[in-house]
Amino acid sequence: MRTTEQTLPLPHAQPSNEDDDVLLRRWTPLLLRATLIVATLLMLTGVVMAHAKTAVTSTATLSLTAALHQNPAALAMLGLMTLTLVPLIRVAFCLMLFLRRRNLIYVAMTAYVLAVLTAGIALGRMG
Repeated sequence: MRTTEQTLPLPHAQPSNEDDDVLLRRWTPLLLRATLIVATLLMLTGVVMAHAKTAVTSTATLSLTAALHQNPAALAMLGLMTLTLVPLIRVAFCLMLFLRRRNLIYVAMTAYVLAVLTAGIALGRMG
């Protein structure tokens, strides 16, 4: 005699693997590539502009305003700062995935890594 079990959906059931697959396989690489492309374009523009100018000041103001005013060093620095977003984005996507799966140990570890990365970038920017 064979018994069949029926599984009832739990109110706190985990998201389907298809949702996670879309997040990991489509959105993560798309966002990471876009960030890399923007960072590369900013850095290359800054380098090309620096070589095109005859006199580049060494005390460049590294800000978005300076970059928009075509300061080569500021553009290159803005590209480098954009490049630091790549690991932050990757860790943030992992955190979202672990939150969706309700894996609290990995949520805690990933949140810690994200906090340390963010603090390191913020403190490096200030120093």
